[in-house]
Parts: sequence; structure tokens; C-alpha cells
Amino acid sequence: MDGVRTRATMRLSLAVVCLSLVGMALAGFAPQRVQAMGLDEAISMAQSHRPALVQAQAGQAVAEAQLKARQAARLPRLGLALGWVRLDDPAQSLFAKLSQSTIAAANFTPPEALNDPGPLTDLSATLTLQQAVYAGGRIQAGVQAGEAGRGQATAMLAAAQNEARKVVSVAFYRVLLARDALQVAQRSEQIASNHLGLVNDQFQAGTVTKAALRAAEAHLAHVRGQRIERERDLALARVALTTELGVENLSSEPVGELPLKASTTADIDTLLTRALNHRPVLASASSGVQMADARHRIARGAYLPEVGLQAAASDHRESPLGDAGQQWQLAAQLKWNLFAGGGNRAGAAAAGGELARAKAARDGVRLMVRSQVTQADLSRRAAIARMQVAAAEVVAAEEGIKLVQDRFDAGAALQTDLEDADERLSQAQLGLLKARHDLAVAEVTLRWAVGGQIGGS
Repeated sequence: MDGVRTRATMRLSLAVVCLSLVGMALAGFAPQRVQAMGLDEAISMAQSHRPALVQAQAGQAVAEAQLKARQAARLPRLGLALGWVRLDDPAQSLFAKLSQSTIAAANFTPPEALNDPGPLTDLSATLTLQQAVYAGGRIQAGVQAGEAGRGQATAMLAAAQNEARKVVSVAFYRVLLARDALQVAQRSEQIASNHLGLVNDQFQAGTVTKAALRAAEAHLAHVRGQRIERERDLALARVALTTELGVENLSSEPVGELPLKASTTADIDTLLTRALNHRPVLASASSGVQMADARHRIARGAYLPEVGLQAAASDHRESPLGDAGQQWQLAAQLKWNLFAGGGNRAGAAAAGGELARAKAARDGVRLMVRSQVTQADLSRRAAIARMQVAAAEVVAAEEGIKLVQDRFDAGAALQTDLEDADERLSQAQLGLLKARHDLAVAEVTLRWAVGGQIGGS
């Protein structure tokens, strides 16, 4: 029996060497691998292609333009109006001649000249300058609302960037987990195939039963099915990463390693302080309160009067090169809406309600952030503990398979014992990979929850 086992082992070794040589030969004809992509490169790609980020960037540009439009309300307005009119109305004709400074006594006598002056052309050019002096605080409040809107858009962009780092990192780590799990499944399949070859040789030599051969075949089919599932998981993980990056095809191969230990031991109080000071969603909510407050002051400004100044200069003539008459005027105006059917009061009440709602939303976001940080920290701590347990399980499984192999070589263990030991090792390795993946995701989630870096170790 030992001779049969030795010959089978030699044949398996020769087969492995042949397969390696064939693989080396084919490698020269294989297409080049796509460019490698690390996590930082993936996040950078998302900054340019992820639709949510592009939308947030556009929103920031819109808010900046709206602020400039509100600031423009402080400045004077200069307008130019050009007009052409052809008329024969006696009253309008008389005023047109007065504006053109062409009125004469002949325009009044005989009476028919006044009643039927004939057609007249009037070309006019008027330059107007207007300046708002006081608007019940609405102009200043409008500018402050624009500044708050810009701050909110900036915070929303930062939140979108923070979210992109999170989801891209999670998807990236999922690819790494699927890749490593596939390697474990491939190793198990190779071992199961080698075991089947050995059992088949033993069956041919009459040293094992057909049932043992069928059991080895079933085990190979089982681990082959697991390998197929791991290939599917890797394909799905790549599709998910592609979606999170905002691209149609993944042209680069994700590379990297899942973490072996936690990157920080920051305490929960430090994490909460960072979150309350740096989380973009909180900054956005605070800007929302500022915006609602400014709009409330705009609505209350409707109770107050408006004061404005205006200067105008005009030119009237009958033809482009004809004699012209120039006029000018200076005016001050006060407008006060004394009664609007309750509309001003309703508008102020609605704006006050919006302000109360914005404050409540900010308080809700604050509580949500505290909860998210606490949950993420608990998940990270649990992942650290699970990884320590999983690492111990791998060590135990590796020692166990060595013991079973020694017993098998001594004829004191069955082929199924080897298969069971290998299955335990594969499951332990997968458990460790999953624990490392969970730790990576937990730390990414915690970094997202605090709005940036987690803190020092």
C-alpha cells in the first residue's frame, strides 16, 4: 500500500510540474494584464465620474451664481431704452415736438395746424440710473441667504465626496474579499483534485473501495461548486465597484490587501467631537438654518417701506441727424405696502415655520450623527475581536490538517479525514478573510461617520 501511495504521489508531482511548464509557455501568448488600480486611484476616479459628485459640483456652481445675483441688488442699475414711433395724434405730436425742442408758433396757428399736425417721427434714447437706498433689510438678508446657500452647497459637495469615499472603499474591499476567497476555493479544488487522483490510484490497486472513490468525487464536485460561487461573487463585486465609480467598464484591476489590524484606537469621545466638528451633513444642516433665518427676515421686511433714488436723461429727435431736445430728471421714491390682505403676515408666518423646521432638522441630524458614530465604533470593535478569533481558528485548522496528514501517512486516518480537515481550514481562512473585510468596512464607515480621518492611534 505504501508503494502505491508513493507512486501516486510521484505522478501527481509530475503532473503539477507539467501543468506549470504549460502555464509558463502559454503566459508568453496571453494578453497583457490591465493596469492595476489601488484604492486611492479608485476614489480619484469616482471624483471625476460619479454622477452624485458631478451633480453636487454643479449645485455648488449654481449656489455661487445665485449669491452673486443677490449681491448685485446692492449696486445701482443702469439702463438704456431706445425708441422709435411714427404718429399723427395731435396731443402726442405736440408733446413729441416739445421733447424734441422743435415747437414753434406755426404749430399753433392756424387751428388746423394744431388739430391736424400731420405724421411725425420721434426717435428717443433714455439713460436711467436707479439705486435702492433702503428695502427693509431684505437686500442684506437676501445676500446672507445666498451666502448660506453657498455654504450649504459646499457642505453638500463635501458630503458627496465623503459618501463617495465610503461606498467606493466598501465596493473595493468587496472585490478584494471576493478575489481572496476565490483563491482559497481554487486551492481547495486543487487539493480535492489531487486527493481524487490518489484515491483513484488506490482504487485501481484494490486498496480502497468504490464508495471511497465516489466520496472523493463528491467532495471534488462540492468544492468545485464553491469555486464557481466565488467566481460569481468576484464578478458581481466588480460590477458593483464599476457602478460606484460611475463608469461603464472597469478598465483597471483592483489591487491591495485587506487590513491585518485596526488603524486606530481613538476613544468614542474623540470620535464624537470630530464628527460634530467635521461631518459635512451637519455643516449643511447648519447652513440650512442660516438660510431659513435669512428668508424669515426677508419675509418680515415686507412690513417696512422701500426707499429708492432714480436719475434719468433722455434725447428726442425726429431723425438721427436732426435737432435734438435733451431732458433730465432726479427722483426719490418711498413705497410702503400698508395692507396686502394678510399676505405679508402669512408670508412671515410661513418663513417662521420653515425656520423652526430647519432647526429641528439640524437637531435631528446631530442626533443621527452621534448614533452613526457610536454604531460604527461598536462595529469596528466587534470586527477587531472577530478577527482575533478567526486568526486563532486558522492556526488551529493548520495544525489540525498537519496532524491528520501525519496520521494519514501512518495509515491511521482515512481520506475523508483529510477532506474534512481541509474543509475546516478553508472555512477558517474564509472566516479570517471575512473578518478582515468587516474590519476594513467598519473603519471606512467610521471614517465616513466622523467626516474624515478617524484620529490618532
